[in-house]
Amino acid sequence: MITCAFGYLLAEVPLSARNILENPELKNGVKGFSHWPTFPQIFINGEFIGRSDIILIMHQSVELKDKLIHLLPKVDKEE
Repeated sequence: MITCAFGYLLAEVPLSARNILENPELKNGVKGFSHWPTFPQIFINGEFIGRSDIILIMHQSVELKDKLIHLLPKVDKEE
């Protein structure tokens, strides 16, 4: 059971993940795309956001919620 707003938000946002460590070509491609040498790397809608420490800072400042809120499924307000 999710007990915090951030967890609820992430549970509702469609996510995907790739294990780039299994594919050196993909790993180098991601590094080249983001211009960032270390992993993990977080992308939202194809935009490189940062590593897990950046995501934590964004969560603490509510900036992450603002980036993710538009990805939530639309809910009919009359329901």
